[in-house]
Amino acid sequence: FWIISMAQQYGADHDLLLRIAQCESKLNPNARGDFRSETKEFLAKGLFQFWEKTFFAFRKESRLLHLKYENWKDQAELAAWAFASGKEKHWFNCWKFAIR
Repeated sequence: FWIISMAQQYGADHDLLLRIAQCESKLNPNARGDFRSETKEFLAKGLFQFWEKTFFAFRKESRLLHLKYENWKDQAELAAWAFASGKEKHWFNCWKFAIR
């Protein structure tokens, strides 16, 4: 499974990464969340429910500039990097359930 492979590549906890993805999107790469009625759009997208601004900020910091926001594999890779880099609490709402 791709998430496990990325977790291993970056040294992240693959069980925790999977629990976060399950909580955020139910492992649905097409999941959408954080709907804003004023703009009629979803701010969070994908397996890890990245906001576009956060994805690009993490991508820049990680220097993984080839990653694409809409690609679920790229979201998994960036999330694995983020977890390995101490940014796992970015997913605060799911984090508190995943660590139980």
